[in-house]
Amino acid sequence: MAWVKALGLIFGHTVHAIASVLAVFMAGLAVGSAYLGNWGEQRAEPILLYTGIEFLVAASGVASLLGLAGVRLLYVTASPTVGALPPLLLALRFFGAAIVLFIPTFLMGGTLPILVRGITRDPADLGKRVSQLYWVNTLGAVVGTLLSGFVLLPTLGLRATVLCAAILNVLAGLLALRIAKGERFRRGVAPALPQMASPSTSPHHSAFSFLLFLFGVVGATALAYEIAWTRLLAITISSSTYAFTLILATFLAGTVLGSALFQRYFSKSRQVSLTTFSRTQTWIAIAALSSLILFHWIPAVIPPLLRLTNQSFLGLVLAQFVTSALTVLPIAIIFGFNFPAVVVLLPGRANTASGRSALVGRAYAANTIGVVAGSVLTGFWLVPWLGSFRVIAFAAGMNLLLAMELERRSRPVHKPALAMNLLFLLLAFVVGCSSLVYHQPLLSFSAVLYGNSYKGRLTLSEIARTLSSFKRRE
Repeated sequence: MAWVKALGLIFGHTVHAIASVLAVFMAGLAVGSAYLGNWGEQRAEPILLYTGIEFLVAASGVASLLGLAGVRLLYVTASPTVGALPPLLLALRFFGAAIVLFIPTFLMGGTLPILVRGITRDPADLGKRVSQLYWVNTLGAVVGTLLSGFVLLPTLGLRATVLCAAILNVLAGLLALRIAKGERFRRGVAPALPQMASPSTSPHHSAFSFLLFLFGVVGATALAYEIAWTRLLAITISSSTYAFTLILATFLAGTVLGSALFQRYFSKSRQVSLTTFSRTQTWIAIAALSSLILFHWIPAVIPPLLRLTNQSFLGLVLAQFVTSALTVLPIAIIFGFNFPAVVVLLPGRANTASGRSALVGRAYAANTIGVVAGSVLTGFWLVPWLGSFRVIAFAAGMNLLLAMELERRSRPVHKPALAMNLLFLLLAFVVGCSSLVYHQPLLSFSAVLYGNSYKGRLTLSEIARTLSSFKRRE
């Protein structure tokens, strides 16, 4: 939140600038998770390794303040020269974001796979531990998002917010250090370094790589949904920092719920298959298409909430949260369920040299690389070409194609599921390409600003069409 705010003040808040910052942020996570996850397999005490990484994250986070000052100077100096050349301006933004973000995000990317190895004793518990760490970590992200967006940034400012985050990294590192020392004391002696198996060729390696590729595509669709819904809702509920914070927090909260649901599901039934992966893609598409179809009515909740709270700030925040929850929460819940489910699928399709830390690191990296690709493609190409509404329908179609491919590879093949996915794919095409659901005046209408116009005598759709006709006359 702090880095996006700071770099937005330097680069601007255009969709291209935001996509550049987000791409660099996620690329750092991807590279860190893959490299540090594999490197962590060769270390005897993963909790102690995690301690060192947290201390380095804190140090690099504080150093990012100097990086921001340098990037600001560089951008102010160079932008008048390269401003007329969009490719050079884009490269300058990527370079500036990398100076600030790459090292701390590289280190952050290694924390999940290393912790998974540190707390997983029985390989059969991998799914339970991954889902547990994933939802706890994401719950912290929800709290951090809300705390920074509503409290720290408005009251303390950017520098103090970054310092608060660094203090939390140090506290996490100190707690991990205490746990690591306690474990060493209970063992009495330090363990020997783990022996890495020699790399071998597995008949399942191609299936493993293909599954990682599909998981990357899932990450791309997740970012496509988030960017497209953020742009659509920015018109409906305003584009303030508070609105962006609530949309992001709602998406993260859904991820928490989904991962917690998987932990409960896996504890009761350890049956996870390609069919499980396929069904998550089908339900993501159903949730996305449902939100588009119902979006004609969703903004109607805003004017009553504002009237009931006398147009107060609390009422505005409540209206923004309810609207965000009705649109992105169901999708996010299924994405949260999907991540640990895929991690459980991977061991049976990996080569024998893959340990738990390396496995989770590769899965996280594949998904995050997809997120980077989704951020760049959606921000630079899909949204300008298709528009935010149709991007959501397009992403739903991608999820359905993934579901069909997974159903085709599962044994036995579920022909009714294939037929159902094909039917929903046709629905996605209709929703995205026809005017049956697409309502241009309502999509460009701010329910927060104008929802209570005409004293409630007109519906939102009627108000939107009236304002649209006024604009055309002007």
